[in-house]
Amino acid sequence: MNKQWIKLVSVLVLGIALFLGTQYLLRPQGIEGDKNITIIIEDDTIGQTLNVNTNALTLGELFEELHQTQKLTITFSGSKTDPFGRGLQGINTVITENMSAGPKWWGWTSENNTKCVQDGYCLGVDYQTLEDGNIFVFSFKGFE
Repeated sequence: MNKQWIKLVSVLVLGIALFLGTQYLLRPQGIEGDKNITIIIEDDTIGQTLNVNTNALTLGELFEELHQTQKLTITFSGSKTDPFGRGLQGINTVITENMSAGPKWWGWTSENNTKCVQDGYCLGVDYQTLEDGNIFVFSFKGFE
């Protein structure tokens, strides 16, 4: 009986390791180096455009930089290790109080990011890779 439990636990551990490894390998890889990124925030209370020079690989890393340098106040929900990464809960004082019910959430688009154009939508902040010259437009609205 004891050997069966050891086999079961070993199979479970191996399965979890394979799952996590696959998730890591399938995660889009960012482009190394210096990039100029434009962030356009379309909201009545914010209405701001930022032109940023960064080495960040993902939108999540860029938001962390902007938060640390106090150019924006960013609120995330969840964690980087979640299946879709962190959710963008708030920019400055515009925050989704209930991420599961809304009624409004932050969404973003890009007409010149290769992955956004290819997929027809932009990925979550921790998976959305950055390319030099990208322009991202953020809006706070209800989605249907």
